Amino acid sequence: MALKAPVQQWPTVDIAALGDLPAPDPELVEEICADGITEPLYVTGVLAGEPQIQDGRRRAAAAQAAGLTAVPYTPRPVMRIDVLTAHPANARTSAKAPRHMVASVAAEGVLIPVKIVRDGQGWRITDGHVRVDAARQAARTHVPYEVDERDEASQRLDMVTTARHREGLSLAEETAALFGAAELGADLGRIAAAGGLKTQKEAKKAIRAGGSKAAVRAAARYDLTLDQMAALADLSDLSADAAKAVEKALSDGQRNIDYLIQRETLVAKRTAKLKEQRETLTRAGATIVTGDELGSKARRVADIPGISAKRHETCQGHVWALDEAADRYEPWCKNISVYGHTKAFEAKAAADRDAKGDDATGAAAASTGAETPQEKARRKAHLAAVKQGNLDWDAAAAVRRQFLAKVCAGKVSRKRTDAMTRIVTMIMARPGLAADRLRAIGADEITAEILGVKTGTDVVKLVEQASPPRLPVLQFAIIAGGFEDKARREAWRTDGQRNDEIRRAAGLWLGWLTTLLGYEPEAIEAAVRDDQPYDAAAAAQGATGDQPAAALTDGPGDAEQDAQTPDEAAPGDPGAAEDIPAPEEAEQAAEENEPTDADAEQDAPEPDTTS
Repeated sequence: MALKAPVQQWPTVDIAALGDLPAPDPELVEEICADGITEPLYVTGVLAGEPQIQDGRRRAAAAQAAGLTAVPYTPRPVMRIDVLTAHPANARTSAKAPRHMVASVAAEGVLIPVKIVRDGQGWRITDGHVRVDAARQAARTHVPYEVDERDEASQRLDMVTTARHREGLSLAEETAALFGAAELGADLGRIAAAGGLKTQKEAKKAIRAGGSKAAVRAAARYDLTLDQMAALADLSDLSADAAKAVEKALSDGQRNIDYLIQRETLVAKRTAKLKEQRETLTRAGATIVTGDELGSKARRVADIPGISAKRHETCQGHVWALDEAADRYEPWCKNISVYGHTKAFEAKAAADRDAKGDDATGAAAASTGAETPQEKARRKAHLAAVKQGNLDWDAAAAVRRQFLAKVCAGKVSRKRTDAMTRIVTMIMARPGLAADRLRAIGADEITAEILGVKTGTDVVKLVEQASPPRLPVLQFAIIAGGFEDKARREAWRTDGQRNDEIRRAAGLWLGWLTTLLGYEPEAIEAAVRDDQPYDAAAAAQGATGDQPAAALTDGPGDAEQDAQTPDEAAPGDPGAAEDIPAPEEAEQAAEENEPTDADAEQDAPEPDTTS
């Protein structure tokens, strides 16, 4: 006769390991043959290799006689749910279990025994009503129990005290525990259920966060989300010093954690990239010098007319130096006069004079004049502020796109889609503003990031397949991709590199996000939104949040263009900033926020050819 499987899955133990058993009861043998074993045996010591039957010896004997070699068991006493009744004086008016608890019970069962007392022919619950409801919803048939031997008055008081003093784990405690479970072999499904996490992706994030000492330490002290913990864990892997810098900023009172992490991540990535390039150059036998070692006759190879970096490698003056402006090491010639490059500059100067029809030597000579210490200090301070501002803007942009991704994720409320529609409509009412940003180069990649889909996803297909309620979100994400693509660094500049068109569009965009979608801008974004100058140095000293900082004034020299002098171009200068060419000088360079070779040659001062 075929035997029925147990109603609920239980672990099994070999009957042969249970020792001597009594003679089988024929009626019980017949019942097991007909219905299987529906109640597990209570057996302790199985995992220790010394199983002892606490309850169920007769069933074990009958199962053996019925031809079974193993029986289901439980390591602790359990009781069927259908014989339990709620206490009529339960302190909780609602004993409905939340979804995350049901998911946890479905995966792991009820862990804390339910307290019960005898109630006529059945049993009454004195503590554990919500656990029992979670078990019912999870299709569990049994729960662990212990008999409550206290008097009824004590039972009533226990209902109150256990509810009042029950406190959940902190995020730091929970993620650390989930990480420990993963280390011991728990799979993602069990971890997600135990942590009340909706997806295995979130479970991976929790494990990632819980395995980082920096993330757990910060979450224990400050109010962090799981996403922020995971981001801090990633940053700590990239640079322990960068993670410590974030913790230091938090201890100093700054609370814009997303911005702090993004800013330190950018710095750490640039530092790692420079380290990798330096190590590559060193292995290749390159000579690396500091900016202070480059004299007034030194020039970047890219600025020497008619010679490539590859060809210049044979020059005895060929060295490499850190260009802080470009965040990379660049090849230089230590002395263009000594190593024979003067004639190339003379030829270029002559060609320029012929083309312009005038004498440019006076301007060239003036451009090579030595700086006073005060001028050099002002220039370095200005360039340091620009470099810091660029970093602030990039970090704020990364946080802003995270915000956009969150507002576009999942089921979006009607109130939010109405706000998105209003923003899109206001943009479409400004044709010039919209035309330059719809389907702009680079916008599709940002749109994919905002929508949480893979780069290269066909946005047109997404629109074709979208439900009507989703269409306003897609419209907004497409527009957002274009605006984010165009919101480049020029937007925050109010010195000679100011770009009114980019600044105005970015200001409008930030204003709409703030007023209609509740975005909280960083200081640099608030300055652009309100068309106020931004002082990066002041912001670095603590001006954060929705408060524009003080003005960034023009640096020394030409206010219309940050012309490079030999000292300014010298790499290794800690205050050097990335140069952003004006759109009228190089449209493509403005698109990429990088100077072109032609601009570099035009801006470089003519060397002194009299030596």
